Amino acid sequence: MIDTPLFNQLQTDCADTTTGEWYDESVAPEACKTSLSLMNSQVGVFDIYNVYDTCVDDYSGYDDDERKAKHEAKKKTNREWREEIFGARGVSTVGKPEKALGAALNDFPCGGDAAASAWLAQPSVAEALHVNLTYAAKGMGYTWGPSEFSGDLRPLYSELLQKYRMMIYSGDTDACVPFWGTSEWVRELEIDGKTIAEKEGLGWRSWNSPLTTGATEQRAGYVIDYDVNDFKFVTVQGAGHMVPTYKPLFALTMISKFINNEEF
Repeated sequence: MIDTPLFNQLQTDCADTTTGEWYDESVAPEACKTSLSLMNSQVGVFDIYNVYDTCVDDYSGYDDDERKAKHEAKKKTNREWREEIFGARGVSTVGKPEKALGAALNDFPCGGDAAASAWLAQPSVAEALHVNLTYAAKGMGYTWGPSEFSGDLRPLYSELLQKYRMMIYSGDTDACVPFWGTSEWVRELEIDGKTIAEKEGLGWRSWNSPLTTGATEQRAGYVIDYDVNDFKFVTVQGAGHMVPTYKPLFALTMISKFINNEEF
């Protein structure tokens, strides 16, 4: 999303020369802030939940005017997304008047959000799902606690994965929670003071799934098996933040393999 010279400049301006870690934006030097501003300009507007999304006009006619107004700004700059998620602590969803289903750049059918919104708005569906439509109409919001309250959850997950068979997965076009950050988080899980190890011969490798029912299997992402209770980290190719939304059959294959404890 940015060119190589700018990336190299960001590495020079924004990384601490001692630790190699990038500065937090609030304490970054002016040179870093200037480069970040240029980066925001180069990247342009995009959907942080799927950087390849091309379905900008995708909300339902069943949405009321207030929800439509909230949906207008689906495509934002990187800075706008950061301010919305980490500043206002809220996340809005997307849309515009109904469009026919049609293939998007990453195979996600445009119109799906609108169709799902219309389907979920039906009282009979809400009743079947035990959803209170009054509360649902308020949309999704997050309650953020101080970091000293939530803390580092890796010790908790290190305990849980010894008790339960677990899988952590991530869509590889998600810029809100990028897969490489999740991968790093997983690699830093510790048991008895030692980071968890990959299973021998079952490190980073591709896994396959048909894209559509009856299609030939193809690469669907990558997987790592760890030497703790069949724990896995899985990426899903071409999927955004909500993996089943963008790659439903890849997601079904992945979940089926996990539930049935099958090799990827």
